[in-house]
Amino acid sequence: MVALVLINIGLLALIAATATAIDQVGDLDRQRRATRMAQSRVESLAVQPCGGSSVGIASPETGMRETWSVGAAMGSVREVTDSIEFPGRVTNRVVIRTMAPC
Repeated sequence: MVALVLINIGLLALIAATATAIDQVGDLDRQRRATRMAQSRVESLAVQPCGGSSVGIASPETGMRETWSVGAAMGSVREVTDSIEFPGRVTNRVVIRTMAPC
């Protein structure tokens, strides 16, 4: 009888550990997608001709919130930033920032 209780406790612990691992894999997948989206946005903004500053907001996927900005030119460069918040066990954020030539 004691052996069965110990086996059940062990199985429950294994199930809990597996559920946590699955959640972490899901979080990593969302982070990978958010990073790829932010990188793509920064690359597309960086090749546009220099002008005034601009900002934007988008929802690339359900639960994700993206904001981006292109700063005014400072000499021959400008700052391009993209930030994506995405849900997980906690709210996560990916930020990519670069200086792009004019």
